[in-house]
Amino acid sequence: MAAGAAGGAVLGFLFARKKANAHREQPEPPWQPGTFEWGDTAETDAFFARHPKFYPAFERLLDLSNKCFARPLPTPYYGPEYTLFSLGESCRHDYIEILFLAVHGYGTGASKLLWGLYEQAVALAYMLASRDKVERFCNFAAVQE
Repeated sequence: MAAGAAGGAVLGFLFARKKANAHREQPEPPWQPGTFEWGDTAETDAFFARHPKFYPAFERLLDLSNKCFARPLPTPYYGPEYTLFSLGESCRHDYIEILFLAVHGYGTGASKLLWGLYEQAVALAYMLASRDKVERFCNFAAVQE
């Protein structure tokens, strides 16, 4: 359930970013996604045998996230847009790390990272709904350090 909520929040963020930037014309980013390899181990073979529909679904999700994040960072490199973009990118990286650990048989490590992803996704969804909360989030992060 937490994975579904986190995934939904990330996808909500991705949709909101696309909708918010629909009116602005942006050039095609110079960055192109590379290939993603899982490795050839007994654990990965067993995982893909148990979940035959996983890889096509993962490819679609990766294509969607590359469309949203494979672009230049918002400028200036501070402020609400940059904070939201960075938090969304962090969610994407954590999600891929969780999948990588799970596919290779490290479910405990994946479970530990899942809670942090959930917290980030919830914070991101909250800040997308109330843009004035982004500054409070940044100030709290500074206090925590």
